Amino acid sequence: MDDLGSRQKTFYSQHLKMMKFVPIVSKNANFYYFLHNFAKIKEPFHYRKWNISLWRKEISFTKKENLSFKRFNKIHFKYFPKVYIGKYFFLSQSPWVDLKKEISSKDLNVLREIFEILKKKFEVIYSKDLSNLKKWEIKLKKENRKLEENFLTKSITNKLRKFYNAVPQTKEVRAYLLLNSLKNNTSGERGRGLDGKSIMIELSRCSLNKINYILGIIWHEIIHCQFESYHLKKLLFSILKNEIKVLFASEIIARSFFPMGILGIKFFNLPTPFTLTSSKWETFPRIDSQQTKEILALSNYYLEKNKKIDLCYIKKLKRILKI
Repeated sequence: MDDLGSRQKTFYSQHLKMMKFVPIVSKNANFYYFLHNFAKIKEPFHYRKWNISLWRKEISFTKKENLSFKRFNKIHFKYFPKVYIGKYFFLSQSPWVDLKKEISSKDLNVLREIFEILKKKFEVIYSKDLSNLKKWEIKLKKENRKLEENFLTKSITNKLRKFYNAVPQTKEVRAYLLLNSLKNNTSGERGRGLDGKSIMIELSRCSLNKINYILGIIWHEIIHCQFESYHLKKLLFSILKNEIKVLFASEIIARSFFPMGILGIKFFNLPTPFTLTSSKWETFPRIDSQQTKEILALSNYYLEKNKKIDLCYIKKLKRILKI
């Protein structure tokens, strides 16, 4: 093997061996997420309708508090997308200090006032869920160590790298654990608007018995965060020609692996899914059981043959999805 090939092999070996996720419970991040939901902010990620509906059964808001959500929304879109204010409440240890450099002093004061006005209502939900969030943080750290010790993290990453033809851009992905009003379901977010190496997992009321499913959700979001490269988008656009179709296809491809796709089944003993679009909150078109079987078989074939995603795969996916 020549020097270049040897260096690449060494790089991949070291990089893949060390890649991991780190679960984080942050009060600042959860407070901002709480406001993001009630302010009905759709960018950089969509608010959760179920959180608004179910949390309003636990807390009520005064006219002043409801007005504060509108003010919050206004400040958000005044600066977004040039500045995503929420980023500082996730990533910074001193968000108010760092925000001084990004927004006007007037808007900073208004934002502080909004946080103060809504602090007690946030605390009602956060105090209920904090204990379980901490339990999840401990549980996920323990499970993550097991994955590393058994070389499963390396195996998962290697399979995804080969299929997506992409190398992770970081050795460590931060997984922010967030509030969620649902007890029997959870959701995730790739961390759009943050730093390219952080994801969000909404699980505060989920039972710890769902650990394998949560691990699948985490790896699903890691796919979005670390493996969906420009190369993939270019391939998808060349066939699908439409932003909405590209987003739909990339989501279904990721779901064919995790949470309950072929890698979720293989590594986390999750059941074979009846459909890849099962949630009642689902915004994507419904995929039936036959389509699901065909998509799983397609992705599994590429993994077994160590094939990277190509135009042939996308054409077959397009036929299956009828898009």
